[in-house]
Amino acid sequence: MTLAPLTPAKALFQWRAAWPKFESLEVLHLWTMVVGIRTEVPFLRRVALQISRQRSSERMKWGRLASLMCKQFTATTRETTVVLTSPRAKSILPVPKTGKNANRGRNLWKDRLLGRRLRH
Repeated sequence: MTLAPLTPAKALFQWRAAWPKFESLEVLHLWTMVVGIRTEVPFLRRVALQISRQRSSERMKWGRLASLMCKQFTATTRETTVVLTSPRAKSILPVPKTGKNANRGRNLWKDRLLGRRLRH
């Protein structure tokens, strides 16, 4: 039997429909505050309310995470598009095309050290 998710207010009044096999466990009672009114809530009803609260908070966390990831992806894509389509962009990497270091690309600091050693 599949049940529709119950709001806390509905769960307080419809718990017998949701848990027909557990009527014998009605004995376990605790007091709780529901909308400012002191109410006697059986054990299984409290468990159902706690589970629904946990699930709703998990949904809220995943919703926030998904929206942040979407914003980050959009910003990164926009930034990459702007950089690659700008008139000054010829390459993604700043690799020198001509001159002494044309083949070495990112190892310019190594060439500088080698040049200093040879001069002295």
